[in-house]
Amino acid sequence: MEQKFNIDLLIVTALPEEQKALQTVFGGKWTKTIVDGIVFENSTLQTANRTLSIVVATQLDMGMPHAAITTTKAIKVYNPRLIVMTGICAGVEGKVELGDLVIASQIFDYGSGKLMNGKFYPHYTPVSPDPWLLELLESFNNSENLLSSIKSEFDGNKPKINLSIHLASMGTGAAVISDDNFVQELTNYDRKLYGIDMEAYAVALAARLCSNQKVNYPCFTLKGVVDFAGIHKNDIYHDYGAYVSSAYLKKFLCDEISSEIFE
Repeated sequence: MEQKFNIDLLIVTALPEEQKALQTVFGGKWTKTIVDGIVFENSTLQTANRTLSIVVATQLDMGMPHAAITTTKAIKVYNPRLIVMTGICAGVEGKVELGDLVIASQIFDYGSGKLMNGKFYPHYTPVSPDPWLLELLESFNNSENLLSSIKSEFDGNKPKINLSIHLASMGTGAAVISDDNFVQELTNYDRKLYGIDMEAYAVALAARLCSNQKVNYPCFTLKGVVDFAGIHKNDIYHDYGAYVSSAYLKKFLCDEISSEIFE
């Protein structure tokens, strides 16, 4: 029996400023709905072929527990066809530039493992988007003028260098990382690690665990790099990073390449 979905797209954000950036980029009329203690923002997006129903859920606080619970509740309430997490993240210096966009090809909890005799032994269990979804995203990334149009449409403070998109690993953990040695240890484990945040793994895992033999909830994460995962921190590109992820998502949804997701 064909699965009946209540909405087309569920977007999860960790911070109010990420939600605000998304609503600004998507435009349209937004209405609030409160269900089970969570405030949801509801809207639609008109594409060339269809009108997509959209719900945005923003966490009450940062971190994986809030991300997991918010996502799970939202899935149970809205039964979405697609789940996406947008927002900002830290990047691995030398692999990304400030303002770049990281699309997670896999996400792992970097705090998972065993601590013994003062040494941490990692045991990571990555979660990846469905291969067919990664193929769509990778193909869309090659769209002509995609990167230049995203950057040129932002009026605020932005890096002088060109925007780049990286389909790469992302690590998620409970702590803000300001330790270059720890970042080096993580990249020794996964040389394709480009982004680090505090929520994405929980969103991806919630989508995976809510899926079953009758219904699948495809999910992916895209975040703008606003600082480096080390001792050097700044917040001058937070608005731009949140914008970049939102603008990419809107363009992806409006492109014909994404149409098969919602058929």
